[in-house]
Amino acid sequence: MSYESSVQQLEATNAQLVKEVVRSRDLVAAMGNLYPSISEGRAAVANGQYFAVPGGANVYATLYRKTGATTQDTIAEYPSRDSLATAAFANVATLQQALDGTAGVLPDAAGVHASFNQYGLGQNRDLRGTIYTTNTPSDLLGVGVAFGFCGGGSLGIPGFSVNQYGSVEVGCQWIDVSGISSAYRRFVRGSGGSTREFLQTAIDASTWGVWKETIHTGNTTVDSNGFIKQASPIINLFDDQLTGNAADGVTLTKGGTGVYTLNGVEPLAESGWYIETPKDRNGNIYFTLDYEQDLTARTLTIRTYEPDYSTGPATNGTPVDINPGRFVALRFNEKPEEPELPEPGEPTPTP
Repeated sequence: MSYESSVQQLEATNAQLVKEVVRSRDLVAAMGNLYPSISEGRAAVANGQYFAVPGGANVYATLYRKTGATTQDTIAEYPSRDSLATAAFANVATLQQALDGTAGVLPDAAGVHASFNQYGLGQNRDLRGTIYTTNTPSDLLGVGVAFGFCGGGSLGIPGFSVNQYGSVEVGCQWIDVSGISSAYRRFVRGSGGSTREFLQTAIDASTWGVWKETIHTGNTTVDSNGFIKQASPIINLFDDQLTGNAADGVTLTKGGTGVYTLNGVEPLAESGWYIETPKDRNGNIYFTLDYEQDLTARTLTIRTYEPDYSTGPATNGTPVDINPGRFVALRFNEKPEEPELPEPGEPTPTP
């Protein structure tokens, strides 16, 4: 059942309840004039006044208004508790009707849960091999939004296998191809403390566009000169502290003027940038540096120097500390990927 259908059903039920409240209000007003029979009630009240008489098996009471010495109008019959309970469940949807959103029937609690669960709301949903992961954009017209899981490889995301699972969100709000541009798929995976998110939209009714990775504070960094750069694990080395998304668990040892040793780090990044030093407004560096890595001990030693321009381009001069408030941006390799998960229901592999 769609969200809109559920709302319509609830609005109809609410309108009926309001009507019953009004009827009940009139009955309460007449309860002071409850008589064993119609004739006794009619004899006891003046013309135009209300009186009530107890009903039968399915009627709690009947409300009348006296119109003459021997006449009265029937205003309303109030059902008994048992008949109300029977009526409340007389038109409850079957499970399949709830899933299909059949009009004119109200789902019970199980049906409401089932109708939401079919879109991945309230429980996990395996989207592998479904229209949400294998079919063309046009197959999603009018589905709204669905949630579930699958491997990045099942969606054709470069660099992912079918067993590298993540959460998937799939949506298409429009009902015909004129609105195919509303079709999209989103994939989110966390691993080793990092988060990767990908978004894909439709090119046309039969073709998905390329996957694009979302830029966020976890995969970019602002370097020491204020520029946004691609980031894997990042550590910002100040004179007296470490910051950045890879700084947890890493310690800093100051070995003298301009000598900094980072303990417990991954190797520096092997592709793209890996060290960025701060510059002044004219593009001149504040200091030069050298570095040494010990991959076995997992240490990185940075040595900083006063720039020496006596022979032309800057060379290492005397050791100097990193300027207060400035930092060296260091980019490292990602930690090794976690082992691929087995197919659901398969045994977990042992190391």
